[in-house]
Amino acid sequence: MNVNIVKILRKISVKKYAFILIIICFIFQLIGYKFGNSGGDIVKVNIDYVTVHFDLKGSPPMLTYMMNLLPTLKNYGVNSILMEYEDMFPYEGNLANLSSEIAYTKTELTDFLLEAKKLDIEVIPLIQTFGHMEFVLKLAEFSVHRELPYNPGEICPSQPGSLELIRNMLSQVITFHNFVQPIKYIHIGCDEVYNINDCPNCIRRNLKNHQIYYKHLINVKNIVKDLSPNTKVLFWSEFNYSQKRINLKNELEDYKHELNDLEPIDWEYVGERVNSARLYRMHEVFNRVWFATAFKGADDVHGKEPDIMKRYLNHIHWLNQVLTYKPPKYNVKINGIVLTGWSRYSHFARQCELLPFSMPSLILNLLLIKLFREGINRDFLYKYNHCQIYERFIKKDFEKVYATHASHVECSFRSVSVAKLKYPNYKSCLARIEDIRTDWEIYSLTNLQDMTNTVEMCNDQLRNGIIVMEKLKPLLSEFYRKEVIDNYLNETINFYDTKVGDGIKEFIMKIMNFTFLPRRSFGPLPIIKYGD
Repeated sequence: MNVNIVKILRKISVKKYAFILIIICFIFQLIGYKFGNSGGDIVKVNIDYVTVHFDLKGSPPMLTYMMNLLPTLKNYGVNSILMEYEDMFPYEGNLANLSSEIAYTKTELTDFLLEAKKLDIEVIPLIQTFGHMEFVLKLAEFSVHRELPYNPGEICPSQPGSLELIRNMLSQVITFHNFVQPIKYIHIGCDEVYNINDCPNCIRRNLKNHQIYYKHLINVKNIVKDLSPNTKVLFWSEFNYSQKRINLKNELEDYKHELNDLEPIDWEYVGERVNSARLYRMHEVFNRVWFATAFKGADDVHGKEPDIMKRYLNHIHWLNQVLTYKPPKYNVKINGIVLTGWSRYSHFARQCELLPFSMPSLILNLLLIKLFREGINRDFLYKYNHCQIYERFIKKDFEKVYATHASHVECSFRSVSVAKLKYPNYKSCLARIEDIRTDWEIYSLTNLQDMTNTVEMCNDQLRNGIIVMEKLKPLLSEFYRKEVIDNYLNETINFYDTKVGDGIKEFIMKIMNFTFLPRRSFGPLPIIKYGD
């Protein structure tokens, strides 16, 4: 080294040397250099809330199981739970009939909330206040509040009694929660309001559909603020983009000052349909917005386990959209993500994937969110596809929990199955039975070999149903009460066992009673009764 340079370095104090090093590092950052990251920028999804949705309608796990889940969820980055109570909240007084016969007790719920509080996990109650109010409006004493007299799905927002009913529901839930820990957020539902502005009370107001919708939102928000002034209000947002022919920014200008403390959640569960343009439209009106994915309950109304690849792609698409999103103005924020886990598509629908069978999907996608929140090299997102991102950044941690069985295949998580059960294919049986029944109705007979094959195939499925049921009973007893297990088994096996068995029995009786038929004849064409 040059002697003069050495002399100069010796004269520089340690503090000055450190200062010079900091300046050099700063200059390198300005020109886009990142140490240890192959020359690419580190990008992050900056959100405050990672929220897991527990949908309790008709498929409520035991709270002891859910309490045991909390430390695991915390470990994977979850800091809030969205509790969609439906009929599992212990309502009292004139609302007592809203609660299921197996609703949680206040003691059980208090223990759960205290455990969440200890882990610093925020619990956000979800109470439906517009659509999906079947569990309320199916009851005789509340049926007068329906938007349509024959449909218990939507409440009429134009009846004063409707808002009083909603106030009573919210009051009981908010009071109970605030006693344990003051709630920062409450979710008021408002998704899938299929029937709106249809009843005479609404029509007389001479308002557009979106005006009816948002005025109701504001009314419910005001109820919340009256009951709990520091609580902010969440709602499902699809009404923002379903009204494609209106400009919400202009249409809601008159209500803008009343939309404070309302935060929409944009939900989309199909990967290729995810579009940040909807976030943009919401940010034109609201300062804080959320987005929602699904880890279960979004692929098949009768699903048994989530399509884990579709669920993974759903999250990948959303996270990439959020990374590249440019809002329309300053001082707005994407506040959080909700990983929804639907148990039923509606109050009257059958159960879809159970929570214990969906945990691989949940853990996988929590690891993915954790990766994007901590930061990922921008170049990697362009260089690697979704499976390569999993293999490089997630697989090691995922396989600490769930062993994969196809490591040579891309996205090896697809091989994970918790249940490991082959459910009977009742749908195929019923379709073939219906074809044979149609033959009988047209020709008074059917191809007997086809019928024999169908009977054999269906008998195999009936036997398989018994095997699956005997395996499920002890497996599910760790997570659910007997009443919930029985309901699931009836919807999944017992009901179809009877339906398929009755079809087979019907055919056997017809064959036994068959004697002879006349020669083939061609009668007149029957009249079309319903197609005109």
